Amino acid sequence: MVHLRLTWLQLTSNKEDLKLALAETQQLRLTSMATSILMVYIDCVRHLPSSQKGGPKPDPMMYLTVGKVTHNSHVVYRTDCPVFERGFTFLVNNPENDTLHIRVVDQKSTTDLGRLSFNLSQLLEADKLELDDQPLALTKSGPDSKVLLSMKLKILKYIPVTQSQLSLDRTDSVDPAPSSVPSKEDTAFKTGPSTSPVVEGETDPLLSANDPMVVSTPSALVESAPTSGLHQRTASTTSSSGEAGLGRIQLTFRYSVQRQRLIIVIHKIANLPLKDPSSIPDPYVKLYLLPERSKETKRKTETVKDNCNPTYDETFEYLISLAELHSRQLEVTVLTQKTWKSPVMGQVIVNLSDLDLSKATTQWFDLKPEIEA
Repeated sequence: MVHLRLTWLQLTSNKEDLKLALAETQQLRLTSMATSILMVYIDCVRHLPSSQKGGPKPDPMMYLTVGKVTHNSHVVYRTDCPVFERGFTFLVNNPENDTLHIRVVDQKSTTDLGRLSFNLSQLLEADKLELDDQPLALTKSGPDSKVLLSMKLKILKYIPVTQSQLSLDRTDSVDPAPSSVPSKEDTAFKTGPSTSPVVEGETDPLLSANDPMVVSTPSALVESAPTSGLHQRTASTTSSSGEAGLGRIQLTFRYSVQRQRLIIVIHKIANLPLKDPSSIPDPYVKLYLLPERSKETKRKTETVKDNCNPTYDETFEYLISLAELHSRQLEVTVLTQKTWKSPVMGQVIVNLSDLDLSKATTQWFDLKPEIEA
């Protein structure tokens, strides 16, 4: 017989709450229980050395490790100044003792290009338990090699849920969609009062099992959907290049009232223009919440190389209240890594107040020329 204790936890930036969380792990004699969450945003790395003296530029990728958990980034090809713009999340057992290890590797030769070890206890002394856009020097690397990153530590807390809150959550819950995929790492979290740790495992405790995601499924070619409104998803292909001839992008939107999160799935792009047959674009998608357009709201997909019809099926989330949602817009920009000119291939601004976010719905959006700031 297996006995489980499942607890919904909130997050706080008050380091005094860490004492209560650590005290509980010691009382239970479970050193594998997490007391906090570490969020790391890697912006870029500068001035990496070549893997071979006088050789070609490296193909850098990164490995980030806390405890026994390791995450890796994508590969950025042929550069000594790679831009990653990726977020990673770790469950941390004890931030007073744990360390974040970063290793930059040349994917081509598997040679180490630089290392960094950061003691998480330093975050406990930082304002709001976070560091913002810090250039940190790499060891075993070039003399000017640095990684530009941001870090945020949140303490896990327990808050009792009243019966009235449970009833409200049931009323506000959304009917599940036919299929689901797991959410990506979140870079912003909600806070609240009291403390309790969680056991580290393969399932992210912050993600609700009742929050389904819609994923792309192939179907027959149909006429493109109108852009004036949303519809339930019935087709995953389009033959149109859009009004501006810049292609179209397929997105799914939904809002989780229980988790206070806007959930966006970037499915695919269709019919990007091919101006030069010898230079097929390497497209990727970048998101910002408007009007602030701050780096905290930036999200970015993987790059699909040499493709005018890339498929992503990547999920992104924003922690945002329902009231605030209706005053926001989402900026969706399609860019290419393969260009000497402007990398922007097309853009669409989505008014979130125009969407029915009570259910998962999908729409094709026409890409338009970039709106100059």
